[in-house]
Amino acid sequence: FDGTQLATEPPAEWMRLYHPSLPWYIDVERDSESERGITVRDMLTQMHRQLMIPVMESDVWNEDMTKEGRKLVAQGPRRRAGRAADGGLIFEGYGAVRLDFLGNEYIFEGLVARRSGIWEIKTR
Repeated sequence: FDGTQLATEPPAEWMRLYHPSLPWYIDVERDSESERGITVRDMLTQMHRQLMIPVMESDVWNEDMTKEGRKLVAQGPRRRAGRAADGGLIFEGYGAVRLDFLGNEYIFEGLVARRSGIWEIKTR
């Protein structure tokens, strides 16, 4: 893919992304003054950074989170862990991150424009 390609047409300097399973918005800004708008690289890089932010206690211990939701997030680090050649877990020491709110629906498919410049993140 061409990461320097503009992410939207017409070009945008700012985007707000949401996913129904995430309790936060992901705000994306143009990364370089030399670009006319947000590039595909800007969007993917900033989404990744924000989804890898560690989860705080207040993110899971609140009225909106169900017992099942807490369990889903808590299982995230093990779900993300892979196996190294020696059989050890990769990423074993990492705790829950915002990405874990997506459960098994973490594969990015694209964005769908919604109202007022808000974009829905589509995953499978």
